[in-house]
Amino acid sequence: REPPTPPPPPVVQSVSVGTTEYEYLTEMGEKHVVRMNAEFAKAGVRGISLLFASGDRASQVYEGKYWVNFPSGSPRVTAVGGVWLGELGGGPLTADPDTTGGFSNTPVHARMPYQDDAVTRYLAEASEEGAVQPKGFNASNRGVPDLASASDAYIIIKRGEETFVGGTSAACPVVAGMISLLNDARSAAGRPMMGFLNPFLYANQQCFRDIVGGKNAYGAVKGWDPASGLGVPVFDCLLKAAMAPVGGVVGGVVA
Repeated sequence: REPPTPPPPPVVQSVSVGTTEYEYLTEMGEKHVVRMNAEFAKAGVRGISLLFASGDRASQVYEGKYWVNFPSGSPRVTAVGGVWLGELGGGPLTADPDTTGGFSNTPVHARMPYQDDAVTRYLAEASEEGAVQPKGFNASNRGVPDLASASDAYIIIKRGEETFVGGTSAACPVVAGMISLLNDARSAAGRPMMGFLNPFLYANQQCFRDIVGGKNAYGAVKGWDPASGLGVPVFDCLLKAAMAPVGGVVGGVVA
């Protein structure tokens, strides 16, 4: 008898798993990373959007290099960083100092074309403003995060009682919820799912609230930066862009 057909996977996935890149490279090897990236790419062309929390350890130093996390450091997924209102919650909105950000040191994580203009502008802006930067980063590789959301002071119910949670593991599902709403609108219009998000996000930088204050190992500047990515998404603007006339490309999938 034919085995039952498995149900389709969720088309938006928020993932809070990962560790420093060098741990993957030393423990599992580059071949493992290459294989995972290939599977991430397959998911994207199937219309699945993979979002990973960028991490909460700023930038980690190992053998004189500043490392980001994996899988969020893969150029085939969307990395979500964090912003906050400061220790007392009074604002202004700035980059969360704990958010993991920077540039990959994994050899197979060369920067992809969707990020070229944003990183080039970042390097010029950071130089002009004298923004904080660590020594020895490799801007020819993948930059993290891609965007950000609030990463502090969420109230949840745990064992019947209110408690606070935060971090990029709280920020990531917020963004995933927005993407699910974009997919809902596209589905209702008979359009394909968003799929791999990054080309769409970087092509619509006007749809983000730019974060120009705060730092992790990198100071936030105008435009994309390794502290807050493109900034905080503005849903109405993203929805308009996602529902643009047929003929463009959304998330690597024909719109």
